[in-house]
Amino acid sequence: FNSTTGAITGTPTVTGAFNCPMTATFANGWTTNNTLQLRVIRAAAAPVAATTIGTQTLAAGGNTSVSLTDKFSDPDSESAVRIVTNLGTMDFILYNSATPQTVTNFLSYVNAAVNNYNGAVFHRSIPGFVVQGGGFKVQSAPNNFSAIPTAASPINEPGISNLRGTVAMAKIGSNPNSATNQFFVNLGNNSSSLDRDSGSPDANGGFTAFARVAGSGMTVADAMAGLPTVNSSVNVDGTPTTSLKNWPLTSASASMDTTKVVSISSAAPVAVLSYAVTGNTNSAVASAAISGTNVQINALSGGQTDVTVTATDLDGNTMAQTFTVTVNQMPAFTNGPPSSTAVVGTAYNFAYTASGFPAPVFSHTGTLPPGLSLSSAGVI
Repeated sequence: FNSTTGAITGTPTVTGAFNCPMTATFANGWTTNNTLQLRVIRAAAAPVAATTIGTQTLAAGGNTSVSLTDKFSDPDSESAVRIVTNLGTMDFILYNSATPQTVTNFLSYVNAAVNNYNGAVFHRSIPGFVVQGGGFKVQSAPNNFSAIPTAASPINEPGISNLRGTVAMAKIGSNPNSATNQFFVNLGNNSSSLDRDSGSPDANGGFTAFARVAGSGMTVADAMAGLPTVNSSVNVDGTPTTSLKNWPLTSASASMDTTKVVSISSAAPVAVLSYAVTGNTNSAVASAAISGTNVQINALSGGQTDVTVTATDLDGNTMAQTFTVTVNQMPAFTNGPPSSTAVVGTAYNFAYTASGFPAPVFSHTGTLPPGLSLSSAGVI
């Protein structure tokens, strides 16, 4: 912070919400106070290796399970929710640290035993602006809906810009702290109309962008925006209303048709990383497979193999680690015994062979006839 110019510069190093009281003092002694609110998020990036997967040493026939949760991390993704619709799937990466109250509010509906988002519809679509849902469920054909009961509103947490692909909470006009269960996906850059500092009369204190759509999820939102819409009277909990407009329908209709609405079949938390075994240089030595968030290794026979595990985030970015698996196997003779006849003055040669890993070293405990010796490789 430069106290002369008032400029704040630098590079944030952690995510979160920061409130910094600021004072400006004028030459005549007058002062004015304000609070600088900063919400820091991370840009989308690939996963990273948190710790190294070490060499695994097993006996033949043994097995081990290695947890991957501490081996990889995705710094830009604190948590996520998967929204499955009849048009496709959208993954929302949540800004837990930057907008904690709003994320808690959103998750309260996601995780609710009842009155959750399962079965909720998208009831508003304005191409180039937003698609909005989360407030209503189909009750019965042709135009009857029920409102999802709402809980107390969180405090508004504006600051993250409403850019394309961000997800924000809807609110009641002229009430900045009125978000409940309805959310919208920004289809375009709406910062000039929805951000706190935009100066727009529609900003309503700024709309809280609390998540972003990961990966290819915006193709679903764009497909929704490309559908025909209907402005038609509907019944919400038995009461007719015409205030809900621009309902997207999967095919054109002159009036509401509940069989054509865009609906959410499932909304649930989803892991920010998934794992796959993407390499195994010698599968005869050991097998490797993913089980949940672990890699399961089964030792098959003596030897070494290099196993590669790849972590993939919800944006499709990847990070891989390769580690060595060593399988020890007890040695066993695979030929012999040698010929029991030798002739004085005539060269004698016999080579033992044996299985096992590491390769066995041969020795003898008795006394060989004079003139003969045993090498460590098993050759007499």
